[in-house]
Amino acid sequence: MKNFFILLMILVPLMQLAGQDTLNQTDLQGRKHGSWVKRDSAGNKIYEGQFEHGVPYGEFRYFYPNGAKKTVSNISEQGKRARTVSWFSNGKLMAKGNYLNEKRDSIWQFFSDLTEQIISEDSYSNGNLNGPSKIFYPNGAVSEIKNYTNGIANGPWEMYFDDGKLKLKGNFLDGEKDGNFRIYSPDGQLLVKGKYFHGHQDGDWFYYDEKGAIRQQDFFNKGQLVRTTATPEK
Repeated sequence: MKNFFILLMILVPLMQLAGQDTLNQTDLQGRKHGSWVKRDSAGNKIYEGQFEHGVPYGEFRYFYPNGAKKTVSNISEQGKRARTVSWFSNGKLMAKGNYLNEKRDSIWQFFSDLTEQIISEDSYSNGNLNGPSKIFYPNGAVSEIKNYTNGIANGPWEMYFDDGKLKLKGNFLDGEKDGNFRIYSPDGQLLVKGKYFHGHQDGDWFYYDEKGAIRQQDFFNKGQLVRTTATPEK
């Protein structure tokens, strides 16, 4: 029995060393190969994952300094694509989406750090916002939809009340408000009507009361107010 314990004391450290020898290896060209675990200067694990001659593949797991799960990425297509899910340090879902060539791609969703309720959804291409970007109310209804081209606001812009009714309708051109602009009341009554020109109010702007009657009319010249006409109350 005594000899058995002596043998065990010898074998356990050897087995631990053998396990360590399989981690953080490189191939003949110095590229990461096999299972890797990276730690910070304090010994806290930063990530763990696998490489095939320098190319990451499969599941990579990233951690907060306290060891809590931070991000899980499933890597495919020779390291080009990663399906990623991230969490806040409190364990609540933070975001999920795709990377392509290490840049955000396609649909990304972002969540509240308190309730995990979705708060926004964006469309990406090559790391830039491209397509519709949505913001949500706590009840899950859409609050705002804005469109982008290469990270710049372009195209239709709409805002909604939390019951789904239209609140605002406008348009962006190269990052600036441009074209027709409308604001509505919760019951659908038009309240404001006008136009923007390269980010500036331009031409006639009309302001309505709750009954749809014009209460004021302004005229702008590329952002400069030229005149105001108010309608006397009846």
